[in-house]
Amino acid sequence: MLSKKMEAAINHQINLEIHSALQYLQMSAYFSSANLNGFAHWMRVQYQEELVHANKLFDYVIARDGDVTLEAVAALPKAWKSTLAALQAGYQAEVNNTKQINALMDSAIKENDHATRVILEWFIEEQVEEERGQVTSKTPGGSRNHSGEHECNQVLGHRIARDGLGGWFGAQVFPGEAVAGGVTSAIVVGIGAVVAGWPVAFAGLGGAAIGLGATALIAGARGRLDGDGFGASVEITMTATLAVVAVLVR
Repeated sequence: MLSKKMEAAINHQINLEIHSALQYLQMSAYFSSANLNGFAHWMRVQYQEELVHANKLFDYVIARDGDVTLEAVAALPKAWKSTLAALQAGYQAEVNNTKQINALMDSAIKENDHATRVILEWFIEEQVEEERGQVTSKTPGGSRNHSGEHECNQVLGHRIARDGLGGWFGAQVFPGEAVAGGVTSAIVVGIGAVVAGWPVAFAGLGGAAIGLGATALIAGARGRLDGDGFGASVEITMTATLAVVAVLVR
């Protein structure tokens, strides 16, 4: 079980993540109203990622038999002086978030709470990516140059969430399930090969090859606990498996 002190600290972080999420969503609305849809999309993706963070901590508290306490969110700004001001506000929020995560880790170390240390390691790595991925005055869109702003707006419109649905599921999967995914793919391909009239030995070899590939893809995507790329790996694996089966049974 979590200590009451640690439970309170994690609950504070959950609410901070939710606050950050809503701030990004408000920024998305602000950029949409300014017809900067690329920036709006980028902020919407940030909003989604912050919710993933909040949910991860939410589930962790529940798993440790703790009580989750959600608080009211203070009113958020609806507009900023400029594109740069909004971007800098987002960056500063991430810097503050990093400080809170580091403080949580300090507390976990002091309490010898090894389970909490493990989950916080994920957040520490994540915050490095969050701060590095922020659009600031060092980027074209962070300047007051309108052509640079337009260029950055176009680029940001193509951003994909690192911690979207696939990333969230990836963060929940244990390495053994990568093997299970590979075995499932192997069985599907093997059955398809037998139905197509292939000798059982060749069907087994084909299934094993696909299975090993599936396992490697999923396990590789799970190399870091944040599950980056997991969704894409599963999609590639399933597509390849179905493609092989389709060829075999044709």
